[in-house]
Amino acid sequence: MPVEGERAPRPLQTIELQLRALIQEGAVLWRQPPSTENTLACATCHFERDEVRGWAASFPKVKPMPPPYTRIMTLQQAVAETVATHYRIAPGDENRRVARAITAYLTWRGEGLPLTPGVAAGQPRFPDRLAALEQSVARGRERAERTCGGCHIDGARLAGIAATFPRVPRDGDAAETLEEYLGRHAGLPWDNPEATDVAAFLAARAAGRLVQPGGDGKTVRIQRGAIE
Repeated sequence: MPVEGERAPRPLQTIELQLRALIQEGAVLWRQPPSTENTLACATCHFERDEVRGWAASFPKVKPMPPPYTRIMTLQQAVAETVATHYRIAPGDENRRVARAITAYLTWRGEGLPLTPGVAAGQPRFPDRLAALEQSVARGRERAERTCGGCHIDGARLAGIAATFPRVPRDGDAAETLEEYLGRHAGLPWDNPEATDVAAFLAARAAGRLVQPGGDGKTVRIQRGAIE
């Protein structure tokens, strides 16, 4: 599929209110941890906007960590790990709140870049990591066919969904991440490896699409059948 032309992120004031609020919360948390006792913020080390612009577009990918913790992660999962380590917020509701907001902020910073799961602009490619991601995509496809194939079969429309999160669902009043969407529709906990696999499958289908949080909710058409 041809890669669309890049574009700059939309001004915040043009973004849907609920999503805008989440992005703004993430921007604050990026610069300042929730606890005043912790003076180390994300922006302490990552203070260049250009440095983080391509992060969202490169996930899911292998997140190198000390053995045996290296694994495929979504952006929200990777942020949650960092929040636990550097913001000293253990896994739980508060960790998830902070991670989802920072994820929304980073995704907005990366808006307008083509989705390139497993590959970060300006960084080397590691064949073993890309092979691991391909295996995750294959597992995700199998899981999606079992869980989601009864409703979502339109390959062309399904292909773009991963590029549109976080977004506000048509029946909701708050923005949600892709991981939370999978939790609502497929019963997969947001930090579960199976959720990672399905997210990897959806991201692979969306490769080359421009990242656009809050994208068109009509990306998926509901119909009975199997995933194409």
